Amino acid sequence: MRYMLKKYTEDLQKHTKDEALNTDEVCIAFNNAFLNCNDELFSGIMDIRFSGSTCVTLLTMGQKLFCSNVGDSRGIIVKKKQGDMTGKIIA
Repeated sequence: MRYMLKKYTEDLQKHTKDEALNTDEVCIAFNNAFLNCNDELFSGIMDIRFSGSTCVTLLTMGQKLFCSNVGDSRGIIVKKKQGDMTGKIIA
């Protein structure tokens, strides 16, 4: 997993642009990350015959929020005011 994170970070640094963020690029990055993880899981290093997994990812860039998931997990976004013990589910 550390290798994947390092590779992803290096790829991001290589392709850093000064132009506005393209939503399609973020979707492709999420997709590639999931595919790379899948490839590593099926590489034969671990016995995964009786395993299952889900994943929720979240990326914030400025005022933009990107979320994706694999499997049956879901993420919940909660807005919480400072000092308040309760939050309001917003997505």
